[in-house]
Order: sequence, then structure tokens, then C-alpha cells
Amino acid sequence: MWFLLSSEWMDAEQCVEAGLALEVCEPGALLDRTLERASALAELPPASLAATKRLVVGSQREQLRAAIRAENEELDRLLGGPANREAIAAFREKRSPDFSALNESVS
Repeated sequence: MWFLLSSEWMDAEQCVEAGLALEVCEPGALLDRTLERASALAELPPASLAATKRLVVGSQREQLRAAIRAENEELDRLLGGPANREAIAAFREKRSPDFSALNESVS
């Protein structure tokens, strides 16, 4: 939750600890490691892989769709608001944003 709320950068080790990544690769080794993993999966029966994926994500599919809809609604609500305008201005001016003067309602 901290990384979502703070927008802090997560390094590779933190991503693994949070379950967002499987492992950390040495610099320059990512492509080779990816090809190793892909080759291991390519040796398995495609029907089994497809069935496993359906079983893993199938029960969560509608929840995922609902979450995406809710996220898009929130993004639409925030688009063009004071915080969005300040973030864009700061980006263009190559400075850190200053949200201290904003009085957006929080709900």
C-alpha cells in the first residue's frame, strides 16, 4: 500500500519481496533469463497451460473488470483537476510538484 500511496520507486528486490516480480536478474541477463523461462513453458502442452491460466484467472475475471472500471472512473474524475494541473505544470517546468495549496475533497 505504501508504494501505491507514496508513488515511491520500487527497486527490483522490493518488487520480489512484494510479490510483483519472480526474481532479480543480473544486469544484462534479463533477456537470457526470459528466454530460459519461455523455453521451459514452451516444452509443456499448450492445452495444459491454457487450462491452468483459465483456472487461475477465470474466477477473478469479473472482479478484475470491475476494478478496471472503477479505476478508470476515478482517473476521469481527477483528470483536469487541480492536482492533475499542478503535476503537469511541474513536469513541464522540470520541478517537483507542490500540492500543499490544494484543498481537494477526500472521500
